[in-house]
Amino acid sequence: MNKKAITPVLATVLLIVIAVALFVIIFFWMRGFQEEAIIKQGTAVENICPRIRFDVQTTGSGMQITNTGNIAIQEFKIIDGDGEATTLRQADPLMPGDTWSTSCSRRTKVIPVLRGQTSEGYQDYACEDEAITRSC
Repeated sequence: MNKKAITPVLATVLLIVIAVALFVIIFFWMRGFQEEAIIKQGTAVENICPRIRFDVQTTGSGMQITNTGNIAIQEFKIIDGDGEATTLRQADPLMPGDTWSTSCSRRTKVIPVLRGQTSEGYQDYACEDEAITRSC
């Protein structure tokens, strides 16, 4: 048997195994970069954010947040003048026409948060571009 014929076959098989292994490694590495879409009302939640409508009225040392749109808002992220973040949430989302009250100090940024669905369950999404800033 000629041993010279075996070496090119082994080299070819080895190259194929290395190529397949590299493909598998790169495939799973790239999957880690892909974000799953958060869905609300059958649409990606980032496309729902521009349709949010809410109003913030200051009342002395507090504020009232009213949902003036037609999309339920799960909660609000409140950032005060010092950059401290708190979450304003209740048992149920802020439904259209409803109002929530909270305290505020100095300049306060109010960010609406929507709850959407993923394949693994519910996930919240902060609509940063829809934030309203008020001084108390």
